[in-house]
Amino acid sequence: MINKTMPKILYHYTTQGGLIGILKENALWATKIHYMNDASELIEPLRIANAQLTTFASQLDAEGAKGKKLIKKEIALRILDDIHVWEHTNICVASFCTKGDLLSQWRGYGIPGSAYSIGFDRENLVKTIGSHPFELRRCQYYDRTAYQQKIHQFILEIINEAIKENNIPQGFIGKFLNMAATMKFDCFQEEGEWRFVSWKPLNFTDERFNFKTSKSMIIPYYSLPLDLSSIVEIIVGPCQHPELAEDSVYGLAHKFSLKNVLQGKIYISQVPYRIF
Repeated sequence: MINKTMPKILYHYTTQGGLIGILKENALWATKIHYMNDASELIEPLRIANAQLTTFASQLDAEGAKGKKLIKKEIALRILDDIHVWEHTNICVASFCTKGDLLSQWRGYGIPGSAYSIGFDRENLVKTIGSHPFELRRCQYYDRTAYQQKIHQFILEIINEAIKENNIPQGFIGKFLNMAATMKFDCFQEEGEWRFVSWKPLNFTDERFNFKTSKSMIIPYYSLPLDLSSIVEIIVGPCQHPELAEDSVYGLAHKFSLKNVLQGKIYISQVPYRIF
């Protein structure tokens, strides 16, 4: 049975170099979440969790913790001790959008005048990436109150589970980061973002785990295999010479045998965004 809520096409915004790299390597790069454009996507959940655990432990201490209260305090402190692990665990993410021609995305994911939106057939994409420890997940959008409540609830569930098992649950760090990887503030809701998220922490020694350069630091990423036949369209972002840019994309489509794209599936952005 087909899930009608699942988009048929997912769009990945990238730069000139990103587009050429994807075609040459038959791969998508899933960035370690700590290094994504909006670092607050991970920093904020960690900050909230840290504050809640600290407050929780302090309150129990002030109450004169005994019995289960003492156990809860000890668990909260042990989870706090693992915060440094949370901050370094390898959870990687590749982002997509349900709309292929959004001003906010052109600004956020591509250098002005040299951005592209690659449309992928979702079913083909999931089939290709399915053999790797990644799953496609829809981002959830929250106002600030609901955002905090979601994290608070997770922490309480972990503590209660730890009490029941008399131990910190296995894999709770990965579960927390996996949840945080799809949490966004509702001001970003327009983009309708979907993400391939690693459902377990990745190992630096994995042959597909690698590093790339950027303007300010070296960035870790995981190389996800790609079947180029899953590319069904390419949109040229706002630029000074759209017709020439469109023509070069046709050349790329011929070079890499992008049959779907060559069937009239190259478009020029309709967003009135002037490049000087």
